[in-house]
Amino acid sequence: MTYQLVRCISWIFFRLSRSTQLYISHILGNIFWRFLSNKRKLSVTENISATLTMPEQEAKKIARKNISHFSKMFMDMLCYPLLSKHNINQILRIHGAENIDNALALGTGVVMATGHYGNWKLLGTGLAFYGYPMVSIARRQQQTNGFERFLCEYLTLSGGKSLYTTEVRDIVRILGENQIPLILIDHDVQPNGVWVDFLGRKTSMLPGAAILARIKNAPIVPAFITEAPDEIYDLYIYPPLTVDKTQDKCTCIKETMQTLSHILEEQIRKQPHEWFWFHNR
Repeated sequence: MTYQLVRCISWIFFRLSRSTQLYISHILGNIFWRFLSNKRKLSVTENISATLTMPEQEAKKIARKNISHFSKMFMDMLCYPLLSKHNINQILRIHGAENIDNALALGTGVVMATGHYGNWKLLGTGLAFYGYPMVSIARRQQQTNGFERFLCEYLTLSGGKSLYTTEVRDIVRILGENQIPLILIDHDVQPNGVWVDFLGRKTSMLPGAAILARIKNAPIVPAFITEAPDEIYDLYIYPPLTVDKTQDKCTCIKETMQTLSHILEEQIRKQPHEWFWFHNR
């Protein structure tokens, strides 16, 4: 039912003009903020205030801007059916493509690491339209999620693929085929995660990116997608990282995840309203 509803809304929405889409997303952002419970507003505001060491009034502005950002992100996801390899450059610019090209040239596959930042849902789809062999790695939902099915469908249409985190053998296999698994590192996976310093606190991080890279001697390429002032998304691809295998397994995985956490933290501090503060980190 959810899947059919989303497809119907998408069919209507992507036929509207861009200005109308942006206007609707702005209205929805205001509605979402108005109906958000005071308890949730306070929780997010206090989280931002404590993490970024700023007055609560400033933190509240970021929290409200955060809601507007994700409202627009949701609207943009409804327009995925409009995307193709012929027009992807109209909404997504890539910076640092040579970093992923050089990493792929090694032939060992590439682990791409990102977080719940910017329009992360567009990252894998966009790169697939640009011709990169992307495979989005998702956590299996407890229940069927119609919206996730909708997104996976359009990832497939772009030429990309999707696997679950539990399909470890398949993920290792696609690395061996010189493909690019895209992994979100900022899931809360305690007690099974690696504890790192992140935004001034000890945080449990998903270690999958470091483990995969170590198994296959593959480079890790951090990448983040952020919205530019002209409302086009900019995708920044960082230089490849390598996992130091001269140390013991636990140490090298922890140090690699700490490095990735610092890179994500640096990105969040640039545009704090684009990170998903609603996670209990």
